[in-house]
Amino acid sequence: MTGWLTLDDGDALAPERAGSKAAVLCRLRMAGFAVPDGWVLPVGCPRARWAAFADTVTAHHLGPLAVRSSAGWEDLATAAAAGQSVTVLDVEGPAAVLEAIEACHRAAAERGASSEAGLAILVQPMLAPDHAGVAFGLDPATGDRDVVRINAVEGVGAPVVSGEVVGWDMRVRGDRVDGDTGTLGADAARAVAAVVAEVETLLGGPQDLEWAIVDGTVHVLQARPVTVVPVRPTMPDGDGWEKDVAHYSDLLTPFGFEALQRASEAVPEVFADAGLLIDGLEEVLVGGESYGRVVPALGAPGGGAPPPAIVLGALARVVPALRRRAVAARQLLAGRADAWIREWVAQREDWIDLMRDRLSDDLTAFDDDELVAWGDAFGDLVEDGGRLHFRVIVPYMLAIHDLHRVLEDVPGWGPADTTALLAGASPATSASEEDMRVLRRRIIGTAGAREALGASPTTPVEALEAVDAELAQALRGWLRDHAWRALDYDAGMPVLAERPLLVTRLLLAEPTAPDVDAPVRAAAAVRERVPAADRAAFDRALATARRRSPWREDTVVLAGDVPLGLLRRWLVEVSGRLVARGLLPTVADGAYLYRDELVGALRGDRSASEVLDLVVRRRGEAAWVRAHPGPLVLGRQGAPPDVSALPPALRRVNEAVLWAVGLEYPGDTQSTDALPAAPQSAGVLVAGVGGSPGTAEGTVRIVTDHTRLDRLQEGDVLVCQTTNPAWVPLFPLVRAIVADGGGVLSHVSIAAREHGLPAVVGTRNATSVLVEGQRVRVDGTTGRVTLAVPVATG
Repeated sequence: MTGWLTLDDGDALAPERAGSKAAVLCRLRMAGFAVPDGWVLPVGCPRARWAAFADTVTAHHLGPLAVRSSAGWEDLATAAAAGQSVTVLDVEGPAAVLEAIEACHRAAAERGASSEAGLAILVQPMLAPDHAGVAFGLDPATGDRDVVRINAVEGVGAPVVSGEVVGWDMRVRGDRVDGDTGTLGADAARAVAAVVAEVETLLGGPQDLEWAIVDGTVHVLQARPVTVVPVRPTMPDGDGWEKDVAHYSDLLTPFGFEALQRASEAVPEVFADAGLLIDGLEEVLVGGESYGRVVPALGAPGGGAPPPAIVLGALARVVPALRRRAVAARQLLAGRADAWIREWVAQREDWIDLMRDRLSDDLTAFDDDELVAWGDAFGDLVEDGGRLHFRVIVPYMLAIHDLHRVLEDVPGWGPADTTALLAGASPATSASEEDMRVLRRRIIGTAGAREALGASPTTPVEALEAVDAELAQALRGWLRDHAWRALDYDAGMPVLAERPLLVTRLLLAEPTAPDVDAPVRAAAAVRERVPAADRAAFDRALATARRRSPWREDTVVLAGDVPLGLLRRWLVEVSGRLVARGLLPTVADGAYLYRDELVGALRGDRSASEVLDLVVRRRGEAAWVRAHPGPLVLGRQGAPPDVSALPPALRRVNEAVLWAVGLEYPGDTQSTDALPAAPQSAGVLVAGVGGSPGTAEGTVRIVTDHTRLDRLQEGDVLVCQTTNPAWVPLFPLVRAIVADGGGVLSHVSIAAREHGLPAVVGTRNATSVLVEGQRVRVDGTTGRVTLAVPVATG
């Protein structure tokens, strides 16, 4: 008994022993397909046997080998784990094989998998192919089932599989071959397509194949199901819909979107109490993209142009609903605005204590009904938090607008200059780095702590526990207080506490402190430019804005992101139970169900097939949107109302909010034809709005979905769609931010200013123009990104 298998052993057909990858290849080899020889180190084989296994495979094959992971968690019904496992090529000699096996297990550990319990290793001889690549039994961009989509290169296909190169891209439909076949040729493309069809007949359903052609024979190197078939989502009807590109850096999950809607339920009440001419917001999820439109206090959403200013002014004086809003606006200006701020300040410590208490709850000890009740309570808290947040943001917008009105006649002055006077972190966003600095100092002063973290980056708490138990406990406290915040406001997305590699990088970072005196100097400088008669007004406006502004992001974190992060804990526990009961393929699939669907499955009211159908369809809609992002706007877009003839208090409140919204969502209603022109200045790569002043250089790190967030390294320039306050704990790794979306009052700009990071926002195209690994210079004052000039040496 050797303890290992070959692809000719019947036992290798069992995924629980050989892993999914090897089991499928064994089945194909036994069915007569050209599959290279293979040896399998099975799941659970003790480490003491690994060296003997390495000796055996190298004795059987003296040439270079490919060592690949083969896990039970790969190739499931909704997730193929592509890119999350390791393949090591050109391995020669027992020591190199053993090292490659270790690398596969480390990758499994970083993924969060139990490596010993769930991972097998497949070793095969390297082929010397004429051509190789990947092939899909459908078009992954459209879901067309009558097409085989092929990417090919000369030689080994690893660069295509990893995404390093595109290769020749072609489609085979029957005998017809379209696209660029390169040196592969149409006949070979048809041969690959024929093998794909035969594999699908055997395995059932469309397949994703890795293949290689040697001397005219198509060899199968891997086959797995195409887990997500793109499905075109249904767009909302009517006019006035706009895609939100200012808040979300990634597609929203259905669970996360539904939870977030609870925060919006307070909008009609708060806006009416503030005197705004808005009854609420309508939002829909389209394959992960959020589209919204305003519900006006007068008329229907998307109902066309608002009345002329003089008509709107007259209506405000005679229509009872608008007269009530005028009264509310006067009350807001007379003291309600500051009362709302005080309401949050009085409650925030209670919120912090409540969240800490609930984070200590052991959800695994709850029965199903207790777990459901726990989650429902946090749904209610999200709604309460939304009310508190909107009661802070309206007074904040008023204060910023009042300050800007005092300064708008200063030559060369703009909104970005006004907002730069208010930098200084909100309490909740500054606390994460303040507490992390204490941890870093303790780590530096503890012998062996940095070395332990470097040796075990995926288990930072355990690494510190082995060195200093009190230090490990301090890290647990930091994770509790700062790492359970919903990223992208999405309770379906893994939080920082679930990303241990990022936590370790933060612990080992050496960030520079922001220039906290810059806003003070800027305020003193501009005060000298304000006419003497207006300086008292400037002082009052600046004091009010500085008093109110810290609480905007504070409520986002404590009243929004943390409750949503706790709903994330609930989702993980519920999804884990459904996986254990065979109702979900993976824990991550739970985010593609709504709350009632999760509870129904938990209580046995939904079958596994019903649940799987929902998940597959919604994942398919997200896949479609990733390949075909929706338009920025849907239907006709009406202009905002002209509020110039409204009664004074009503005019002032609505002017301020319309002005601020325009700075948070600049140009979101533009068509794609109206995107910013390519920068004309020599050396400028992208241009946008200066969201946070200053300059910095760093390495481009593009984060276009949440899985890429884990790639952030110290010294990077973060290039993304946008950020939000929950990302702030990651800012010590970042030198500057460049965003496709947002304006000077967007969360990305506010967070960057608070932490002294230069930021260029509203570029529209930075994530598609900039290149991963580029060294760039970000000028957050002028809104320009250029190539960094290499430093001359010698």
